[in-house]
Amino acid sequence: DRHRYGTTETNDLWAALSEASGQPVGEMMDSWIWQPGVPVIDAHLDGDDLVLTQRRFSYDDSDDTVWQIPVALRVGDEVIRFTLGADPYRRPVGSSPVVVNAHGHGYFRVSYDPGLRSRLSSEVIAELPTLARYVLVDDAWAEVLAGNLEPIDYLGFVERMGHERHHGVWQSIIKGLSAVVRLVADDEDASAVLAARIRSLVVPVLDELGDPCADDTTTTTRLRAMLLSAGAIFGGDTTTIERARQIYARWAEDGSGEPNLVAAATVVVAATGDDADYDAFVERSLTGATPQIRLRHLHALAEFPDRSQMERTIAHAFGDQVKAQDAPYFLRVAIANRHHGALAWQGVQDHWDQAMERFPRPSIDRMIDTIVTLDRPDQVDQAAAFLVEHPVEQAAARIDQILERQRVHAALRARSARSTIDQLRQG
Repeated sequence: DRHRYGTTETNDLWAALSEASGQPVGEMMDSWIWQPGVPVIDAHLDGDDLVLTQRRFSYDDSDDTVWQIPVALRVGDEVIRFTLGADPYRRPVGSSPVVVNAHGHGYFRVSYDPGLRSRLSSEVIAELPTLARYVLVDDAWAEVLAGNLEPIDYLGFVERMGHERHHGVWQSIIKGLSAVVRLVADDEDASAVLAARIRSLVVPVLDELGDPCADDTTTTTRLRAMLLSAGAIFGGDTTTIERARQIYARWAEDGSGEPNLVAAATVVVAATGDDADYDAFVERSLTGATPQIRLRHLHALAEFPDRSQMERTIAHAFGDQVKAQDAPYFLRVAIANRHHGALAWQGVQDHWDQAMERFPRPSIDRMIDTIVTLDRPDQVDQAAAFLVEHPVEQAAARIDQILERQRVHAALRARSARSTIDQLRQG
């Protein structure tokens, strides 16, 4: 009744919540509301003790920003709740596995030292809630980008997750794996080893899921499609590629097939396709029975692997057969093509004036946001120079973010590409 019929301020709410909970809610909320960024909790072992400290998460320089962080820490089977502030948190843990974000609800990243990460076995991870498993993978890839975890160690970590059956967690796993595939693409031997390891992780789960059935959940249908694509494209599994081609052929013949699986099979056929496939996809992109079919085949044209096919794709995107509202998103996929993305980006630059005149302005930044995958030093410098000379004024902040992400990926290549190739070649 203290504030009934009265005027209150935000601090009154924090004070009331603090009184009711016995926690310093005001101090905690001020630390989150009045300062930018997100914290990362560094977790390391000191003898038998776990030590937790915090810093601001960054891909370059951290600082001494301090948050009042509510933490639910799992040590073995016990969950301990506390608030981490400026002072380190220390607790004896012996040989128990530790999960700092036990339920995945905490708004922070976690950086585990090698000793703690090694305790996160397949069995430990499998017992965690779905969100906590997702966060573990997402944090691990963020650590790779920040330079605190090597790509080869990320690969070893996600190889413990063959038990995973949630498509959201797999989406995070595959995001990291696809970046590692690009990182070592210059070396055939390393790429072959990586593809074999991806097959060993992905294909058994895909085989276990089997063919679509009436009892499938949405998660299962999405996961099956995702793994079909990953096993075929990143794993190079010939059996999976053939399965995808059969799925697509049945759909082309009579329109049958589970929609998610057909969509994935379409991408696989394109990514492994020849000129005859390309011609068929062009035809379906123009004459398909529904807008969805036409658009799916249009985007798939950007997935084909040969240079001549990419040259045709660029010409098609700027021709009069592709709608102006569709072309930017078509080109976005083309720039992300892992074989000829640089050629697609050059094509966009060569037709920049046409794009700015013809395409919807709000779509321009979306069209080019996949330049983050072009991570060679000359590509980074060239993209920055071009976008200074050709500013996208309505999306200036967004363009700055894209260029920053491109620099982050370039830094990863500079420090880790050679070592990752060597480690893969050594087995």
